[in-house]
Amino acid sequence: MATIASKIFENICEALATSTAAAPTTAYTGGLPSKTVKKGSHGTDVKHLQKFLNWCIGAGLKVDGACGSKTVKAIKKFQKAYGLKADGVFGSKSRAKAKSIVNGYKPAPAPQPAPAPTPTTNAQKIVAKATEYAWPYGTAASKYKYPKGSAKSVYKSALKKYMGKKAKISQTDCGYFVSTCVRASGTSGSFLALPSSYKKKYPKVPATMYIASKGGVGTLQPGDVIRYRKKGGQHVVVYIGDGKIAHASRKHAFPRVSKSKPWNNSNVKKSTIQVLRAR
Repeated sequence: MATIASKIFENICEALATSTAAAPTTAYTGGLPSKTVKKGSHGTDVKHLQKFLNWCIGAGLKVDGACGSKTVKAIKKFQKAYGLKADGVFGSKSRAKAKSIVNGYKPAPAPQPAPAPTPTTNAQKIVAKATEYAWPYGTAASKYKYPKGSAKSVYKSALKKYMGKKAKISQTDCGYFVSTCVRASGTSGSFLALPSSYKKKYPKVPATMYIASKGGVGTLQPGDVIRYRKKGGQHVVVYIGDGKIAHASRKHAFPRVSKSKPWNNSNVKKSTIQVLRAR
């Protein structure tokens, strides 16, 4: 009676071991036995089998080329897991099954990073274009060498080639950059950030934007366009969030992202500060 109970217990343990067999997580790179392997077998075929069983069911066998009781037990575990007669003899049917498993194994695809959320609002679209076109985020920034101190027409030509867009050109480099970002985002088709001279009035705000603040920036939101004047000049930038702005000028010779507040400069005429916000 005790012997029958022990046998039942042994069968249950074997069944549990089979149900928790480790699944392969990498491709198999070893060989397979070409001959039948059974208890007492020795040699290369046994090593191939032991390596295969370690890969296929996580048998944890020592690859020593000797088919002992542990290897036989692993063979039975493999045979049960794949619906074969569990006799502990790795014969032709077991070899065929092993070959089909190796040939049919397909590793799980590598996890892919989640795609960036698609911008939905005009403000988000402006930020997306500003960060796409400006260094260091612009992937094409390193492809072009901008001539420092050259004529504006040369700079604009390089800038247009870099950004790949044909925006209506403002008379200032920063204005051209911001106008291009806003136009490329689809927020406005005729946006001009700055006039040809700092003495002239600011261009009209398009219907798709509005003046959110005057005389100061107030509380900024990503996608805000900030324009202002200083002694003898003017500037316009795009606020992209996290205290960062995207802007351009001939001095730096390419569109860039920086963490600064240039409108706080003592040369800036505070009354000229305007924050334009997309609707």
